[in-house]
Amino acid sequence: MNSTKLLQILKTLDPGEWEKLYFFLQSPYFTQEKVSPRLFTLLHPYFADSAAGLPKAETLFQALWPDQPFDRKQLNYALSRLNKLTERFLVFQQLEQQTDRQQLTALEVFSERHLEKHLAATQRSFNERLLPAPDEKDDFYLVRSDYADLLDQHYVRTKARKQDNNIQLATDDLDRFYYFRRLRYACSMLDRQNILEANYRIGLSQAWLDHLEGSTLVEEPMIGLYLTIFRALQEEEQEQHFRELKSRLLQLVGKGLAESLAEPLLFAINYCARKIRAGQEAYVKEAIDLYHRGIDSGLLLQDGQVSPWTYTNLVKLTLRLQQYAEAREFISKYTDLLPESFRENAHNYNYAELLYCTNEKEKAQEYLNRVAFSDLGYYLGARVLLAKIYYETDAEEALLSLLASFTIFLQRNKQISRNLKKTYLNFCQLLSRLLRTEPGKTGKIIDLITHTQPLTDRSWLLALAQEKSRT
Repeated sequence: MNSTKLLQILKTLDPGEWEKLYFFLQSPYFTQEKVSPRLFTLLHPYFADSAAGLPKAETLFQALWPDQPFDRKQLNYALSRLNKLTERFLVFQQLEQQTDRQQLTALEVFSERHLEKHLAATQRSFNERLLPAPDEKDDFYLVRSDYADLLDQHYVRTKARKQDNNIQLATDDLDRFYYFRRLRYACSMLDRQNILEANYRIGLSQAWLDHLEGSTLVEEPMIGLYLTIFRALQEEEQEQHFRELKSRLLQLVGKGLAESLAEPLLFAINYCARKIRAGQEAYVKEAIDLYHRGIDSGLLLQDGQVSPWTYTNLVKLTLRLQQYAEAREFISKYTDLLPESFRENAHNYNYAELLYCTNEKEKAQEYLNRVAFSDLGYYLGARVLLAKIYYETDAEEALLSLLASFTIFLQRNKQISRNLKKTYLNFCQLLSRLLRTEPGKTGKIIDLITHTQPLTDRSWLLALAQEKSRT
């Protein structure tokens, strides 16, 4: 029973969806057979009570067909029918939320049936929804192009003898959609290449970019924004691209583009993260500023919750600037806004970071031991934090063992990008070398720490090397 597609899909339903599915199955418009509603009613109590075990196949069959001998094939058919109806319900529910697409379909139907009054009323309603710039849905330009295309089809269908500009509007918005979506894909490819082991074919030639920059399309706020993101990702050494990106973001915040700006904001934050790993400390304040603006504006909140990655990154950056009171306040304020499944893990890891920074190393280890390292980010960060604690508490044997096992893990793990892997391998190698370096002879290792790219916790390693040079 547990392996059936039906049970897997039913596990994803929330209480509200169970109720809606019940009424869906009762409607003869969607199904006229009687077994599926009964089967649904029989299964519901087992999903409502997580402690209750699912019934055996024989028990379920007997409840459905009390006068018949058990037939596995007949039961499987019933499970399959209910699964298909549940799939149809979820699709129908998703379509119900797509108001724009519903109205476009309505326009097509009314035009084909020559229902001019219905078409005019729907057209007025649709016009009220159209904005001069994209709202939170990334297919805004395509919706607007399809709208103009439907009006052009109606123009052709009615054989009107007057000038109509909808075919031009459909073409122009289709161009906007193409360039907008193409730039988004290219930016995502460039960004992912810096995180994952990937080698995408970006496919945007200089001629393509020159054509875009020479057209009026760049005057569209989101197209201009993504072109700036692309330049910033493609030419990261040209820091004026980041300044332009941040300026454009701040101008658009609060203009009704909330969800559309969440992705560009994350591109900007990831840019800062790469600069920080390259040793450019000025980008720590930039990243903190972007995170706070994202949280305060709601751009980095999902259903009122802050993601564990946003939470962790902001704490780490705040600690990096030794803003301990601010970090403690942030942890206290935002822990309850974390998704429940991540809350304990994220709190323990980040509170351990804070305790370490405030010289409470034993307590920090206690909180680290409570962290379940189910996430790669937590695992990598925790290994570095433990290494620092072992070094500072003179636990040399534990430190050597940790560095050896951590190095093997990094070398063998194929899910970590080359750049990120190198960041942590460089840390392990430099710390190991520092342990072997005699006091007073750290000039070469200081130079290596200063110039090695990329590297995590560079300032900590430099402080150790400089302290050792004085002994």
